[in-house]
Amino acid sequence: MISLDAPIFEDFDRLQRAVWSPILFRPIMGSPEQFVIGIAVVGESGVYLERANQLQRLRCVFADAAEMAITVAETALNIIEADLAKRAMVALTDFRPAISGILLGDIRDAQGVTLQQIAESWMAA
Repeated sequence: MISLDAPIFEDFDRLQRAVWSPILFRPIMGSPEQFVIGIAVVGESGVYLERANQLQRLRCVFADAAEMAITVAETALNIIEADLAKRAMVALTDFRPAISGILLGDIRDAQGVTLQQIAESWMAA
């Protein structure tokens, strides 16, 4: 959840500026249905990838085909994490999906105590 604690707002200098983007998975080509499987964050202090922690919920939607969907999502996140480590901001602005059905949402600005906190806050939202 996004933290709105007063002490954070009293010390803006300690907040990190970053950009973030949701990582989206569209398992059925041509369908507008999509799932947020992660949040990619890039800031001056580095990069961070927050993974959705309940990919197993895809079983409710895809039943027997869920294992393949979960494997695709996890593989895509691994590829994106490696690309973020190598190319940082360019990995977001010049996104090259290695797997069809994986895309990034809008890139947005954020501030937070850490990159992880930014990612966790937006994943919860």
